[in-house]
Amino acid sequence: MAKVFVNFKDQHYTLETEENKVLLDLLRENKIDIPAPCGGKSRCGKCTVQVVGGHVSDMTEHEKNILGKERTDAGYRLSCMTKVLGDCRVIVPDFSSQAAIMTDLSGITFTGNGIVNKLTIELNKPNVHDQVSDLERISQKCSIKLFENNPVFLNKLPKLLRQQDFKPKAVFIEGMLADIPDSNRKKDCFGIAVDIGTTTVAVYLYDFVSKAPLDQMSFLNPQKAFGADVISRIDSCIQSEENLIRQKNLITDGINRSIETLCNKNGLEKEDIYTVSVAGNTTMMHLFMGISPVNIAFSPFIPVTTAMHRLKPADVGIAINPNGLVYALPCISGYVGADTVSAVYAVGMHKKDKVSLLCDIGTNGEIVLGNRDGLYSCSTAAGPAFEGANIKCGIGGVNGAIDKVKINETVEYTVIGGNKKPIGICGSGVVDVIAEMLDKGIIDYTGRIVDKEELDDSVSDDIKNRIITYNGDNAFLVETASKTGTSEDIIITQKDVRELQNAKAAIAAGISILTKESGYSYDDIDVFYLAGGFGNYLKIASACKIGLIPKELEGKIKGAGNAAGAGALLFLSSEDSVKETSEIKNLTRYIELSTNPDFSNQYIDCMFF
Repeated sequence: MAKVFVNFKDQHYTLETEENKVLLDLLRENKIDIPAPCGGKSRCGKCTVQVVGGHVSDMTEHEKNILGKERTDAGYRLSCMTKVLGDCRVIVPDFSSQAAIMTDLSGITFTGNGIVNKLTIELNKPNVHDQVSDLERISQKCSIKLFENNPVFLNKLPKLLRQQDFKPKAVFIEGMLADIPDSNRKKDCFGIAVDIGTTTVAVYLYDFVSKAPLDQMSFLNPQKAFGADVISRIDSCIQSEENLIRQKNLITDGINRSIETLCNKNGLEKEDIYTVSVAGNTTMMHLFMGISPVNIAFSPFIPVTTAMHRLKPADVGIAINPNGLVYALPCISGYVGADTVSAVYAVGMHKKDKVSLLCDIGTNGEIVLGNRDGLYSCSTAAGPAFEGANIKCGIGGVNGAIDKVKINETVEYTVIGGNKKPIGICGSGVVDVIAEMLDKGIIDYTGRIVDKEELDDSVSDDIKNRIITYNGDNAFLVETASKTGTSEDIIITQKDVRELQNAKAAIAAGISILTKESGYSYDDIDVFYLAGGFGNYLKIASACKIGLIPKELEGKIKGAGNAAGAGALLFLSSEDSVKETSEIKNLTRYIELSTNPDFSNQYIDCMFF
């Protein structure tokens, strides 16, 4: 056995493993948070660690090419290509605490009585003429189906009823009795809404008394160690049942840590939390419930379930009041999930006479078009380029990421987190810089990065000299190594441009197909809701310039913030939420793009700038 000494987040771990163990697998198994957007297939170059001593496998030429000379000389390795041959010491970089994650609710108002209520029940006191059992006495007044088969709670029931003189203050969920809290409990009822994104997770605390969100927090989805996209994560479940369990535990542990943090911060006990509403794409919902999503990856793309599920907290490992409920919101299809249902619910397009378009651009692009008469939906496999993955210098929306770019006489940019040296470029920055390159003629309409001699005389020498060679192709230098936080050049490669072309073509073609299938035109669309973190930071003019968004819709765009998270919160705030989200599911017609005869042609057309 070999010992691997790991330094991560200022913590020290000693991991024991057999020799020839792949380092990435070892880190995954021990819940050490490391990104692997390509799923450990040695393509993305993001699962870097620093080996500072010991015995590991030799570096291959492929690994050297991905890492570059400076990182190679500094001891950096790709953990997916590094095998443990004996005792060694490893430093795992941490970017998770620096993430700028979208949690904005974009002015959503919360009305309604809520899915949870606390009411007083007035019961007749028992006597020799009225010897009905405690449980039956309650059932005469209200539904007891949520807790009637809970022997642990039934054991407490006699004391609770007599402590409160048979006038207990009881907690109801969906009008069903869920709990009779001890009269000494100081707090009232709270709920948690969770938006499980493929890349990020947002967690909100809701107060059922004030009928408003109270607090929020977010974190990077720790399942990223199994790949940046849902297909990579499904592939890992195909490889072994253990990977399904690991991914389920990673997300459950992350949510539980967030609940504990929010409770501590707001002076609550976990027993004060009675409901959790969860939204996510269909694969994320399966992984959250511990259900294998493997058939979603293969035609005909059939999930195990798309229904809404009421779950006991213990059944999914969520640490709240054991008498509460966890709601897994309904999905529409294998690739249009509960996050889309939740987003539609948040913006209310299912209740409007006018036609709306909703698009959440991310690893998958979910698109919905329609009104109260009917909704059309599709999902496009945009890939992780918009999240900064599969881009040479791409990173997520973390502090130090270039998020906005302007090319004039030189390259100007802004960095998330303020005046810091850049460490990479996130999705909105990639869109910006490619739009600017297109505007200056650095990229032609096919996506080719031109030779500097082909540039117009109006382009400055500084910009011309930024066209360099990388791996035999032209590339564009955004910032030199001396001015970056990584001591490496930040560049846009020809491959990066192709990655973005594929991603934007998928979204644009999806929008085009939905308009054709629905019979609507761009003129018919009243508002275009752009949801999600990427959409929030995206410069609309740049998105239209590259053809990601049709120019006809440029003046109709409205930012929807984290619409999926807002919808999960609204689910808690309304007594009609279960009925309404079910209606959205039934109102929506799913369009499978892979079998649509027009999609391939539209996709090819949209590849061009």
